[in-house]
Amino acid sequence: MLARNRIADGHEAHEAFAQTLRRNNGFPADRAERPETIDNLGLSALQAVTGSLEGPQGLHAPTLFVALGALAGYAAKWAVALDIADGRVSDDFRLQPGEGRRSVVYSDHVRDLVAGLSRQSALSIVLGAATRANASSFAKLEALTHRAILPGRANAMPDYSVEARHFPQFAPEALLMMLWENIGRTFRAERRPRGDLALGLAFAAAHALSAWRSELSVETAATLFVESALAMSKIDRAF
Repeated sequence: MLARNRIADGHEAHEAFAQTLRRNNGFPADRAERPETIDNLGLSALQAVTGSLEGPQGLHAPTLFVALGALAGYAAKWAVALDIADGRVSDDFRLQPGEGRRSVVYSDHVRDLVAGLSRQSALSIVLGAATRANASSFAKLEALTHRAILPGRANAMPDYSVEARHFPQFAPEALLMMLWENIGRTFRAERRPRGDLALGLAFAAAHALSAWRSELSVETAATLFVESALAMSKIDRAF
């Protein structure tokens, strides 16, 4: 029951965030052109969350999680689609059997996408401005993380399967739980990340996911983190 309540809260925050973006035209949901810069997307998302959902006092923690996932997923969708359309990468996702679960073999462009997203400033803008605006967000997010992880949940992680259209078939509930934990661990481990903040986020999230499956390399875990963001964008009808 508690888990369902938390998930419902996350969905409500997610829908409120999406509605705000639609009202403010924060994301070009109905426009064919690519956004001018990822920076503008980040600023629009931050303004929508801080200005419309909770006012100037700070961020509503569940909404921040959803905003981060949707924002990263939106950027990832553009990056993959444009690279494939422009012929810069091969459309060669494929599945291979793993021990007890399916594993995913990616073409090199997914690994490049991880590196590319880490260099872009969307997550950096959202996280940096959030922490400057409201330092107590860290405590709220950490508390949410602890409440989100239920006994036995570590062994119930979703299967990372990829369809031909590159959208993993995650249940939204499982995805929200994973994003909560990943970002919560990031804040605990990388409050002062080395170098670029977004790069610190990417590697901290990769290490967090590696903690669940110790046999995963950091590279693989980082890929899975980006794929989870892709899936998050899938459940937002505004995108």
